Amino acid sequence: MKGFLVAASLMAMTEADWKAEDARLSLAQETEQESETLVVQDGNHDALSERRSRSYIEVAGCDLTALIEEAGSDGQRVRSLTFDLARTILPESEDPNSLKWGVVDLGEGGRFGEILFEFTPPYTPTPNGFHYPDAPHKPTSWHYFTLRQLDDCAQPYRLLVLLTRYQDSYCSFTR
Repeated sequence: MKGFLVAASLMAMTEADWKAEDARLSLAQETEQESETLVVQDGNHDALSERRSRSYIEVAGCDLTALIEEAGSDGQRVRSLTFDLARTILPESEDPNSLKWGVVDLGEGGRFGEILFEFTPPYTPTPNGFHYPDAPHKPTSWHYFTLRQLDDCAQPYRLLVLLTRYQDSYCSFTR
């Protein structure tokens, strides 16, 4: 019966509905692609093997999941935080002096970008997956998403613009 209801609702979608859904999926995919960064640290000694770290955001409706995957000789670890974009305060993308998003230049250490996601009280999502012993998982009212090893300093800005456009179009902000 459930399959019949899904099929019936899909048949009831108009061409305009399909175009709107295609636009939403396209914006979600563009956001996911813009969020991804990959860092590879070569093992330069016998004791240090190559390490890979990948950061990205997955978009599923109004639920976003910020992920960090780390892989090395000791296996793979994943940390994530899933949150409701409709209950998230995004920084103003047009404020280049904002302390809530931007690029940090570490000189020879490279550059990284970050965007602060603040969650509307009393909403406090809880991180999942691997955690460091001194940083256990507990509900949080904010999260810094980090874009590592930036080659393009405009990437955090573009990601923030895409997130804002997605929120404005599909996930009405609620307090």
